[in-house]
Amino acid sequence: MIRLADEAVNHFKNTDDEHLSSKFAQKKLEYTYYMPDKLFEKLRESANERGINSKGEFYLENNSEKAIHELATKVYTSNDNKLIIKTLLYHIYHHAVNGRYHSAKEFFLMSHIPDISASLDANTQVIYNRTLIQLGLAAFSLGLIQETVSCLADIVATGRIKELTGQGISKFSVNEKEEVRRLLPVHMHINTEVVDAVHLIAAMLIDTPNIIADASDNTKRQISKVYRKLYDQYKNFHGVPETYRDKVMVAGKDLQRGNWKKCYENLVGMNLWNNLTQDAQKAKEHLLVKVKEQAFKCYLTTIQSCYDAIDIQSLATKFELEKDAIHSMISKLVFNKEIKAYLDTESNCLIFEKADVNHLESKALRLADRVSTLLVNNEKIMDSKYGNYGITDKDINDGMNNKRLLNKKKMNHMLGKDKKKPKPRRN
Repeated sequence: MIRLADEAVNHFKNTDDEHLSSKFAQKKLEYTYYMPDKLFEKLRESANERGINSKGEFYLENNSEKAIHELATKVYTSNDNKLIIKTLLYHIYHHAVNGRYHSAKEFFLMSHIPDISASLDANTQVIYNRTLIQLGLAAFSLGLIQETVSCLADIVATGRIKELTGQGISKFSVNEKEEVRRLLPVHMHINTEVVDAVHLIAAMLIDTPNIIADASDNTKRQISKVYRKLYDQYKNFHGVPETYRDKVMVAGKDLQRGNWKKCYENLVGMNLWNNLTQDAQKAKEHLLVKVKEQAFKCYLTTIQSCYDAIDIQSLATKFELEKDAIHSMISKLVFNKEIKAYLDTESNCLIFEKADVNHLESKALRLADRVSTLLVNNEKIMDSKYGNYGITDKDINDGMNNKRLLNKKKMNHMLGKDKKKPKPRRN
C-alpha cells in the first residue's frame, strides 16, 4: 500500500490535478505516520541482511522527519479542510512518537485543533485522541510531568482508552457497525497499560506532596481523581506489588517517607519501559531527577514540625544531589510558601520557623470544636425538656462553676429533691 501510494503521488506530480496529488499524499501519510525511527532502523537492517534493494522506498529512508514534512506540505496546499486537519494530526503524532515533544506541541498549539475538537467527526476524533496520548508520552520521556498529566488525565479518567483510540468497541454501543469500521489494525495500536502507568506515575509525583501538605483536607489541590481514588484503596495495602498499579502505589508510599531509592526501584522495575516508543534510557534519567526532587519536598514537609534546623550537607548526602540544587529547591519551596524556613549562610543550615499549629494539632482542634458543639446541642435539648433548673445569669456572672451547678440541679430535679416541702397547717 505504501508503494502504491508513493507511485500515485509521483504520477500526479506531473499533472495539474493538485487535489488527487494531495489526497494520495495524505493516504501515504496514513500508512506511515505512526512508525517511529526505531522501526525504520530495524526495517533497514532487515532489508540489508536479506539483500533487498531499498533504494526509493519511503519507509527505509534515512530522514523520516523530512519525508513526512514534504508529504504534509503537499496536503497543506489543498483546499480540503478535513484532509488538512488529519494531516496536521499525523504530522504532530510523528513528531511526538519520535520524542520531538516541543516541535509537536508547537504544531499542536498553532493548529488550534483543541478549540474545535468537540466538532470533529468520529474518525478524526480517534486520531486526535491518539495524538494527545503520544504528546503525553513524549512529555514524560523528557521529564515534563505536569504536561504529561494535562495531556493524559481526561482520556484516562474516562476509563475507555481503547474505545477512544479506535482499539475496542464499547459494551453499550448504539451503532456497533460504525465502531467496527473505525477500528485500527493491531500494528497501529497504542499500549493502553503503558498509557495508564505513565499517567499514574506522573500523577503520583505531583499529588503525593500535595497529600502530605494538605493532610487535614485530602480534596485540596487534587491533580488526578484516578490517582486519589487508588490512593484511598491502597491505604491498607501491605502485600508484594505485582501489577503496575501495585508498584506505582507502593512507590508513592516510599515517596511520602522521602525514600527516593525504593521509590525509583519500584518504578524502574515495571515492564512499561520496554514498550515505550521514545528513548527509555533518557526517560529513566529524567524520572530519577523528578523522584529525588519530589522525595526531597515530601521529606522537608514532613520533618519541618519536628526539627529546629537541618544541615544542608546532610540533605545533599541523603538525596545524592549537589548543594546548588538543594539551595535552588529550598528557595522554590520557601518562595511558594510550602515550608516555613530560611537559609542561614553562615552555619550552612536550613532553619525552620515553628508553625502555630501543625496538622495533628489542627485535627485535634477540629475534633474538640465538634465535641463542644455536640455537648452544647445536647444541653439545649435537655433544657427544652426539663427547663433551666433555676440557673440565672447572676450565677454565671459571679464566676460559679456552671457545669457542677447544672449537674447538681439536674440530679436534684430527677430525684425530686428540688420540690418545696409543704408547710404544716395550724389548728
